[in-house]
Amino acid sequence: MKKAYLIRLSIAMLIGIIIIAGFLGFYPVKILDLQIVPLINRILSDYSIIALSLLVFVLLLTLIFGRFYCSLICPLGLMQEFFSIIFKKKNQKQKNFSYKYFILAITFGFLIGGSCLLIRYIDPYSVFGSFISLSIYGIIFGFIILGLVFFKNRFFCSNICPVGALLGLISKFSLVKININKKNLCKLFFV
Repeated sequence: MKKAYLIRLSIAMLIGIIIIAGFLGFYPVKILDLQIVPLINRILSDYSIIALSLLVFVLLLTLIFGRFYCSLICPLGLMQEFFSIIFKKKNQKQKNFSYKYFILAITFGFLIGGSCLLIRYIDPYSVFGSFISLSIYGIIFGFIILGLVFFKNRFFCSNICPVGALLGLISKFSLVKININKKNLCKLFFV
């Protein structure tokens, strides 16, 4: 494996452990405060300057480094990444469905309109939190996602996730571009 991939994977594993600890009640580092949808929700409901600052920080990092968030911070993305390693799945060329941007528009339309109902069911942070807290919805949705990972790596991220769609649009303008090694797609530094 490439050194850059191992470094990214090590950082992702460390952040994954911190995220799981946060969801289980241990809160050593406030990494959970960098989750996009809860930040937007706090900005819209509480008019939080701190949440706005953190959101701008994540968006600026996305403009510089691309979709680092999906690769290193998103708990559901990390879960899919780890299970793809267990299933020995390499990143495959995936055909993205055209409705992910439609899902993005509808989801953030609901959020701006004052309803968190839709975002609650498809936000990667909420889905992962439901899975870790062992709610019925979380367990069912988690196993569906894991089943999809068995057949196609990061299916949720590339086809459904509204946060991934938003950050994908922003990362088209990022300063750091990724060079894809056509021989081995699993060795990308950022996904």
